[in-house]
Amino acid sequence: MGKAQRWLSLFAWIVTLTQIVCQDIIVLLQIERGWAMPTRTELTRELLSDAEHLLDQGRDSSNRSKEWYRRWQ
Repeated sequence: MGKAQRWLSLFAWIVTLTQIVCQDIIVLLQIERGWAMPTRTELTRELLSDAEHLLDQGRDSSNRSKEWYRRWQ
């Protein structure tokens, strides 16, 4: 019984190790091909970048409007 249990334990360990390695390979392939889901940090960074871009556009537009109004007067 002890010998069979050791073989079963070894087999379970090999299966677990194989699953971990396969999951890592799949994640690496997804990242490489751009299929991986972005993390919260990446999404936050992207949203902040978009917000900054919109604010910059708003400032530019506001400044252009002020210049146009000054010239028009």
